[in-house]
Order: sequence, then C-alpha cells, then structure tokens
Amino acid sequence: HRDLDPGPPPELAGSAFPLKRAYLPECLEGIGGRPTPLVVLEPLVLKDTEALKERAPRWREALAALNLSAKDRRFWIELLQYAVLQRFATMGLKEVEDMLQLTPLKDTAGGKELIAIGRQKGLQEGLQEGLQKGRQEGRQEGLQKGELIGEIRACQRVLKMVVTPRETLREMSLAELRDLLSELDDKL
Repeated sequence: HRDLDPGPPPELAGSAFPLKRAYLPECLEGIGGRPTPLVVLEPLVLKDTEALKERAPRWREALAALNLSAKDRRFWIELLQYAVLQRFATMGLKEVEDMLQLTPLKDTAGGKELIAIGRQKGLQEGLQEGLQKGRQEGRQEGLQKGELIGEIRACQRVLKMVVTPRETLREMSLAELRDLLSELDDKL
C-alpha cells in the first residue's frame, strides 16, 4: 500500500537500475474486473468480511473462466483460499470453503497429502510415546519384581527354608510373586 512505502533505500540512490514500485490495491484496480489469476491477491487488500463475502463468488468465477488445466485451477483456488485464511485469521477453514464454494480441503490432492503427512507424523510420535511408556512400565515392573524377590528370599532365610534361586523367581509374574510373599508373611 502506498501509505506504507518507506521510500527508496539509500543504497539504490542514483542506481543504473531504478527500483519500480507497485502497490497491490492500485494493481488490482488496474485489472478492472477482468478474469486473471491475480484475483487470488484481492483478499489481502480487503478491510472487512462483508466485502469478502460479497466478492468471493466473483473470484471463484474469474478463476473458473480462465482456460486452466485442472491442476493449475486447483493451485490458484488453493492460493485464493490461503490468502483469505491469512488475511481473515479468525475465519475457519470450513467457512472459507463454503463462502468460496470450494471442494473441502480434505478432498483435494493437497489436502490428502497433508492428511497423510499428519497421520504419518502422528503414528511416529505415537510409536515413540508408546515405546517410552513401555520402557517406563517395564522398568517399574522390574523394580517391583526385584523388591519382591528380595523380600521373598529374606523371608525364606528367616523361616529357615530353602531359598528359591533368583532365576526361578524372575520367571514368575508379579501376581505370583505377591502371592508367594503373602504366604511367607502368614508364616512369620
């Protein structure tokens, strides 16, 4: 916008290659409503959502009127959607899709790729989290088993019983070790 132009940089003063300025609002006015891919930039100069809602169908029609391949049309429509979402950050994706009468993002090739990337990342993070949790639970169970084995062997010594080898006790489950310790405690 012309009001935001800080002027030419001092480094370019007297340059053989002068800097040309173009202001988006003026460039868009120069198009004069003709169908062009540059309509995707129009949301960036709007001030309110009322103007957005009024103009959005025309942008979609302008892009549809261009002789573009399906891939190129999809690109420009996604760029239009992105411009709207950037300029009007409080609007939701569904609201923008409805207003522009777009295919939902999840149904576009780009949307499907994003969903696949998200799923893959989620699976990887879930796997890492699961491994960490499993390790933690395994350590905890190992500590519990170690304590129970120590207590069982100590009780057996106090009761002057044959002390069960550690290897034999390690093969038992936590529940079996707790039951055995309970029986020994009853005998004390």
